[in-house]
Amino acid sequence: MGLEILNKALEQNQRGLKEFLKKDLRFREGTGEIDENGRFLAYFDSEGKPTIGIGSRTDSVFDIAGNKKSASFEEVESDFDLNTQEAIAGARRVIPTFDSLSLNRQMALANMVFQMGPSGISTFKEMIKAIAKSNFQLAAKEILNSKFARQMAKTSNPRAKDMAELIRKG
Repeated sequence: MGLEILNKALEQNQRGLKEFLKKDLRFREGTGEIDENGRFLAYFDSEGKPTIGIGSRTDSVFDIAGNKKSASFEEVESDFDLNTQEAIAGARRVIPTFDSLSLNRQMALANMVFQMGPSGISTFKEMIKAIAKSNFQLAAKEILNSKFARQMAKTSNPRAKDMAELIRKG
């Protein structure tokens, strides 16, 4: 089901990778809880890390007074915009052939960078080599045989399977 939503978003998208990635991340990440004033409350993500808005890490869920931290819609959107730009830039740094890949493959790789950072995706040495050789079957297999995929499976999150499928099919 998630892959169908991604493909439909791709068909409707006219604004390029950044907008496509933002649609996908909104779908996957969610935003956590919103208080009565419409502010986004901090929460612990699936790895137990303090997060606010759409996947933005914070130092703590609580402020000095012990209240849950919160952010306005504008703050969340600004952070999210910056985080997606950084994910795309990080994918470009780590994957030498990034700009020559299909939009689906770029989105999958930028999504992985958003999730684990450039240093995290750079540990996928065999995947990166396979992508450089246009061996997308092997690249997808490397995603599925990773710690990333095992962590996603623990939370019933189809992200790794979806990313592997996007890499494989292009």
